[in-house]
Amino acid sequence: TQEDMMFDQAIKITVGSISAAFLVLLLIGWLVTRSITAPLQLLVTACKELASGDFRAKPRAVQRRDEIGQVADALVEMRENVRIVLNQVNVSTEQVAASAEELTASTEQSAQATVQVATTITEVAAGAAKQTSAVDSTTSVVEQMSAGIQQVAVNANAVSGMADKTTNAASQGDKAVDAAINQ
Repeated sequence: TQEDMMFDQAIKITVGSISAAFLVLLLIGWLVTRSITAPLQLLVTACKELASGDFRAKPRAVQRRDEIGQVADALVEMRENVRIVLNQVNVSTEQVAASAEELTASTEQSAQATVQVATTITEVAAGAAKQTSAVDSTTSVVEQMSAGIQQVAVNANAVSGMADKTTNAASQGDKAVDAAINQ
């Protein structure tokens, strides 16, 4: 019957419309998924580059104004900030290395000066020891001379006493001779 045919045709149109709508929805879903996953995959790649230590300045891979674009902007800004910090660390490291070299040179100079001071002190001590030895020798010689002088003084006193006795004896002898002549 004609009603059955119209019903069959309505069912076919409905099934066709639903199938077409389903296909359109699948296409839209795929396009939406693709518009989200492709930029996210680019961001994941950029994050992996950062994780591997690649901080070179690169152009922004995702050009969008939505949340994914904001994440891309933040990632570019983070890459630039990390690159700046690494450059500052590099400069600071070079300055520390230069300072360490200067300290090493200064330490070597101090060590050389210390060796020179120690050598000079050793030489002064050796000189002082020689002077002490010379003073001891001189003191010994002076003591010996003093003892000799004292002995000479004793001997001189003895000779003087004998000379006095001899003079007295000569004087008495002279008086005796004079007395003998005058008698």
